[in-house]
Amino acid sequence: MLQYESDAKVRYEGASTGLTGNYTGSESIKQLLIAFEAATSTNYFYVTNETHRSLQVTSAGSGNSTEVVVVNSTFDFRGQSRAFGDFSGTVSARTTFVHGGAGSSSWLISEEIWRFLKYTQQYPVTT
Repeated sequence: MLQYESDAKVRYEGASTGLTGNYTGSESIKQLLIAFEAATSTNYFYVTNETHRSLQVTSAGSGNSTEVVVVNSTFDFRGQSRAFGDFSGTVSARTTFVHGGAGSSSWLISEEIWRFLKYTQQYPVTT
């Protein structure tokens, strides 16, 4: 959780099979990542066809300027888990990083949006 601000926001949307929603704060994001890892507990997991484009923005803060970098990316993933069998998908993501401030070398995620454009799994879960 070191890469997220304590009040960061994460949103999963689209075809994200049960994980769609808004998650705010370290504990909520931690639970999301645990759920994602458990759901995709795999024999293998691959990310391919990664593309990234960044845009640096400087916005005025209260007397100081805050450095912000927005990274837009897309990637495909595939894997195999005991729960879902073979699974695959495509994600379009937008991640906003904020610089830790004067004297800091760290960049933290303040907001992340994952849009699952496509998701399929071998053993669909029915409710």
